[in-house]
This record gives sequence, structure tokens and C-alpha cells, in this order.
Amino acid sequence: MCSVNHFRNSEIQLSTMDASTNESEQPKWVRITSKDGWSFIVERKVALGSQTLADALKDDGGFAESQTNSCPVNERAAVTEKVVEYLVYKSQWSGQKGPLPDFINRIQPPMALELMMAADYLQL
Repeated sequence: MCSVNHFRNSEIQLSTMDASTNESEQPKWVRITSKDGWSFIVERKVALGSQTLADALKDDGGFAESQTNSCPVNERAAVTEKVVEYLVYKSQWSGQKGPLPDFINRIQPPMALELMMAADYLQL
């Protein structure tokens, strides 16, 4: 089971969240921040479900996100939260056989267009 925490304008340092990480390993947690200041802290493996976030978090990518383990998403909090929810769903159900629960039932119609644009940008 994957865990997600969300905070408003949080000053939590990700390095303190997982004391078991040494310098040769990548941190276990990543912060995904909406454009209106909400932060969603997810396991790194969950964030890597987005190719855009995975590229930004690569050590050899040269992006600031790889140093700070924080990825800004240019979407409002409600959309970012739904994106994070989908990333958790994707991580949780990847590799499963048989019928999967339908994610479409979790999407409110007024948000659908924003989610499609965010999904396209994040390469979900």
C-alpha cells in the first residue's frame, strides 16, 4: 500500500522523513507541489509513474528537482491531488492480473479536461 500526505505551504524537509537513506541511495519520498501551494508527499516509486517526473528526478538529468526531491506541477490543488491519486492507483495495480477497479468513476466531469491536459504533460 502506498502512502500520500498532503500539506499546505509545508516546510517539512524531505530528508528528515526517511532517516534510513544514505547518500548513495535516492530518498524514498518526493514532494509534488500544486501551483496554489499544496504539497503532496508520495513515495518515489509512485512519482516515477509519470515519465515527466521521472525524467526530472533522475540524478543525471541536471534538474533542480533531482536535488530538492520536489516537483512543481502547474495545476491547481484539486487537479494535482487527482493526479497523485492516479499515480498511487497506477503503482498499486501495476502488474495485477484480472479485472481492475475502474478509475474513471473517481473523476468529476467538470475536472476531466484539466486532468487530460495534466496527464498529457506528465506523460501518464
